[in-house]
Amino acid sequence: MNNANRSLSYKLAMTAILVSAVVIFQFIGGFLKIGAVSLSIVLVPIVIGAIVGGKLVGAVLGFSFGVITLINGLTGADYFTFVLLQGNPIITVLICLVKGTMAGFVSGLAFELLQAKNEFVAVIVAGIVAKNGFSGLVLATLIAGIMLVLMGVFKLGSLIKFIPYTIT
Repeated sequence: MNNANRSLSYKLAMTAILVSAVVIFQFIGGFLKIGAVSLSIVLVPIVIGAIVGGKLVGAVLGFSFGVITLINGLTGADYFTFVLLQGNPIITVLICLVKGTMAGFVSGLAFELLQAKNEFVAVIVAGIVAKNGFSGLVLATLIAGIMLVLMGVFKLGSLIKFIPYTIT
């Protein structure tokens, strides 16, 4: 088996394992609740797949997330999606599939673009973009900037030594 086939086999196996993790996390996530809020860790395998396998693997994982969300909505396991499907089914299907696919794709794209500069930051940005989109990334950047300004105002610049060099 040559390296190209081995690499393809590795990527397919990894994608299959992560798709199964997405399915399990999505179904289990509906049962784990804190009050009225469902606890979901389904984006973890999507981001891992996007980082390790690239933006196409992330898109496949995100698409599988969207399909499982639709199945949960059709069966009534996800009440919010169920209600949306009753109101406008075509738009709801498009939102579920496109949002999930784009979350995985954009996460992988963000990692690929930033990996050469700083791999640690690329992983963090990929996670933020998958969860909150570009607006979440902008918000996180603004909060970090405000924290730096406040550190300067209160003469706390010496605390920078506790931040790893790869971040600064």
